[in-house]
Amino acid sequence: MIMNKVIRITLIAIAVIFAGLLIAVTLYGRALSAKTAPGQARQITIESGESIDRIGGRLESAGLIRSAFLFKIYLYLSGREKKIQAGEYLLPAGKDMKEIVALLLSGRASERQLLIREGETAAEIGAAFEKLGLFTAADFEKAARTIAQQAKTGCGDSTAWCEFMAGAPDVASIEGSLFPDTYRFASQTTPAQAIEKLHDNFDRKLANDPAVKAKRNGESLYRVIIMASILEHEVRTEDDMKIAAGIFWRRLAAGQALQSDATLSYILDDKVSAHSKADLEFDSPYNTYKYPGLPPGPIGNPGLIAIRAAIEPIATDYNYFLTAKDGKTIFSKTFEEHKRNKTKYLN
Repeated sequence: MIMNKVIRITLIAIAVIFAGLLIAVTLYGRALSAKTAPGQARQITIESGESIDRIGGRLESAGLIRSAFLFKIYLYLSGREKKIQAGEYLLPAGKDMKEIVALLLSGRASERQLLIREGETAAEIGAAFEKLGLFTAADFEKAARTIAQQAKTGCGDSTAWCEFMAGAPDVASIEGSLFPDTYRFASQTTPAQAIEKLHDNFDRKLANDPAVKAKRNGESLYRVIIMASILEHEVRTEDDMKIAAGIFWRRLAAGQALQSDATLSYILDDKVSAHSKADLEFDSPYNTYKYPGLPPGPIGNPGLIAIRAAIEPIATDYNYFLTAKDGKTIFSKTFEEHKRNKTKYLN
């Protein structure tokens, strides 16, 4: 009788303990999965050797986790208390504790993402880096000038610059060789490192593209990139780029002026698709209405489609083109037809 009573008490105790553990585990799981309030990302620096208590306290104070105590327990139970990576982190709000811990363990949260679009200029890219908070546009421009000078005298730290700068004029810059793509940068990235990363991608993409490798039509890479940068701003689709390339290369061969508003916009720093008579008289080698031949350098950083178009021009009977207000390219064979198209599509 006494034995049965002991067994019953033991079973009840076990059931209570089990229920308590089940409740504790459930609450613990909910606590770990509970997201903090949305808000701005917070910059947190984790020092080498910093204690878990100190890290958890700063994360809780910053509103990035709900409980420094649970943060510590979670790390110890998962055996990760010594695996948090030191460094500077940009941690997003509105995440749960497991997501924050995963970022701290990855060592990648300090990286920042930057999208560089086709046709963007070096100046625009520098401004984007400044907006991202990595470094100033002025520091980017300074590094760009230094790298360009090194590349023209000794190819810099990489032979990848040699081919791009081969035959380039003394005024040549890195414009045109900063490949448009999506990048991730560590918070400690310097302007020179960022430029090298963009240019390495440029070199790799061109080296791996069969069309770019096989066809140059006797043109230097630098001249091809200048043409591609103009096409990137003048027309939108790949087919239209190839037709426009045919017109432009034919004009160059005949010693005619390219008459590209995009090259004039580059030096005037505007987005005008059709410039005034006064603008057309602006004295600059980038004014391809005034000076025949290609401008001294690229007017932006083209993507692969524009680069392929520059080396795969389509021969047509067209001699002129314009971009209508809806973005469509309108080609014409004669100047009279071109003038009519201007009246029809631009006025």
